[in-house]
Amino acid sequence: MPSLENNRRLAVKAGLTDIPRDYSGLVKIPEKTLGESEDWLKMNKINPAKLIIISPGASARRAGKLWPAGNWEQLIKNILSRGYFPLITGAPSEKEDLDKLVVGFDYDAKVFVGSEGLLRLAALISKAKLFIGVDSGAMHLAASSGPRW
Repeated sequence: MPSLENNRRLAVKAGLTDIPRDYSGLVKIPEKTLGESEDWLKMNKINPAKLIIISPGASARRAGKLWPAGNWEQLIKNILSRGYFPLITGAPSEKEDLDKLVVGFDYDAKVFVGSEGLLRLAALISKAKLFIGVDSGAMHLAASSGPRW
């Protein structure tokens, strides 16, 4: 059973009411951060209507859930062929591997790492058409920051 449902049941048993069934919207992104993310997208000439966030990494505990790099490369090619812009995200420790994913593509690849701020990442995710990732912190951040579209 998903941990969210377990936590929800515990809250209800503790007497809490009106517990949401998902955590969409739990993370509140400050307007200033949303504006900074819009500026970052403009500066990097990325149209939010074409933005797809890809987060291929996960913690060492989740390593068994990772997809091979070749699969991510094929996904990126498919996204590009449809006219969308993939923004590859991950932790600062993953930057070298993320850079390798985008080498050789005929576009100005962008890699966004967590050192630039988790709220900024949440803001970028909220601006994107789609988030693609594995069971990871970034995936939970995407779900909890909620869609703004």
